[in-house]
Amino acid sequence: MSDIPSGSGEISPSKRFFSGSLAELPPLQVEVEEQFNPQTGGTGYWIDQADWALVEQHGLHLWEVMEYPFFYLERLLQRRLAEFIDHQWVVGLLESKSESQKTEIYEQIKKLPENITALTLVLKGLVSEQVSIAPFDLICERFIELVEAKTNLQAIVESVRSIPVIRSTLPGNSDRYKFFQLAQSSEAELEQLIFNEHLVVKSEEWLGALGNMSSPDIPVLSRQELLPELEGRIEREIEMTEQVPEKEVTIMQGGSEGNGE
Repeated sequence: MSDIPSGSGEISPSKRFFSGSLAELPPLQVEVEEQFNPQTGGTGYWIDQADWALVEQHGLHLWEVMEYPFFYLERLLQRRLAEFIDHQWVVGLLESKSESQKTEIYEQIKKLPENITALTLVLKGLVSEQVSIAPFDLICERFIELVEAKTNLQAIVESVRSIPVIRSTLPGNSDRYKFFQLAQSSEAELEQLIFNEHLVVKSEEWLGALGNMSSPDIPVLSRQELLPELEGRIEREIEMTEQVPEKEVTIMQGGSEGNGE
């Protein structure tokens, strides 16, 4: 990207990827090779062609040969989408929306350069956390309302994440996850790492502050963002330095503030 290599590697047409655990596999003829799983951020295994039939006979799924590079590319792009969002892109989007929908909101944003800068940072912050910006009109409505109220960027992003149509699709807001509540003693330190005065910090940096407890593949939600029907899935409270399982986990902030709507 931008003429800088973002990743490289080789795959063999005689190997297919198994995304499950090593314990699930039957005894094989050829030793497996451990490999990064681009869908989960965890570990998977290359299975030699000599063992494909045996593995599938045990009801286990193997990726097709070309699925691995496709999923790898998808992951790479998802984690770098924010790099595509700049002033020029945002201005172009605002202009196209103004022409097609004739709404005053877009004109309000465009008339002040600082509004475009702030909206660009907000959009970059959302995308870097893998939050959809498809409801662009709703995002702009909330944005201009909060900007006029002199709201800071952190609060704007938090408010946008809580828009119902966005909240329901936030990474981690799903019943396939387990939920761990972050202890209040750890929250103050984390909050200082999410935003600084001029820049929306990417979620990878935020999650990196959790140390061994998590990875960029573990979603983080505030208590207000958690869907009400998932409240019963909260397992327990954890500290910043505590290690938890790396798959199907959501770390939650704001344990003392109820559900929020």
